[in-house]
Amino acid sequence: MRKKIINLIFLAGLKFSFGTLTPYLKISAAYLRYYITVLFKKSEKKEIIFIAGLPKSGTTWLESMLQDLNGYNSVMPVDPIIFESNYGESHNFVPRRDFFKKLSDNKWVIKLHSKFSESLNNLFKKHNIKPIIIYRQLDKVFESHFNYVRITKFHPDYSLLKSLNKKQAIDLIKNKYENEFNDWIHGWKNSGYMCINYEDLVDNTFCVLKKIFTYLGFQVDDQKINYIIENNSIEKLRSRSVQKEFYRGSYLKEIKNKR
Repeated sequence: MRKKIINLIFLAGLKFSFGTLTPYLKISAAYLRYYITVLFKKSEKKEIIFIAGLPKSGTTWLESMLQDLNGYNSVMPVDPIIFESNYGESHNFVPRRDFFKKLSDNKWVIKLHSKFSESLNNLFKKHNIKPIIIYRQLDKVFESHFNYVRITKFHPDYSLLKSLNKKQAIDLIKNKYENEFNDWIHGWKNSGYMCINYEDLVDNTFCVLKKIFTYLGFQVDDQKINYIIENNSIEKLRSRSVQKEFYRGSYLKEIKNKR
């Protein structure tokens, strides 16, 4: 029932335009989705896996695979949703408070588009979090961003792109984001935290996942890693999603496990 409510909220935002009310409805939906998630998820202690990635860079795929690790649950804090509604973007999000603190005791996977900042870094240290950063070739990011925004009416860029053809839209996206996205990637690469390339994750899924688990301090056997990869194939991701078009599969191909 909880998941059905969250899915209905998401689908409403995809299919309908609410005009000037969209930011307020999006924030309200974010609060509802957040509290529905955290109130029904309890355990003995709090554990957090944090993923940072630019939009359309494989964060959802990686998040889904990490959720299969020992009962981790996905949650989206409200703070970055409010930031995006105020500024029209999420990759420059800088936390103003400890949004990890309010999470209930459980195993959480959080994926955000936020850039590296000292305030975020201080939260990592405070909560003993080892973030994983995933980045992708920017021309592919721009193309995927276009394909996502054109079917997502609640996205801040929808009104900018809806009347443009593909080339015009991608040129606009590139002009708007290229410099900031390059700075985003360099900022995280200089942070000292684990950075992985999306293309490497696609081509060498088994090996990259194994490195991630080692980095996080988890002992995961090969059979479990194979299961995680198989359970998050493009077909299975689509079958579990309310938005099938989200998983286009242009680069997330079926992978033979490599060791």
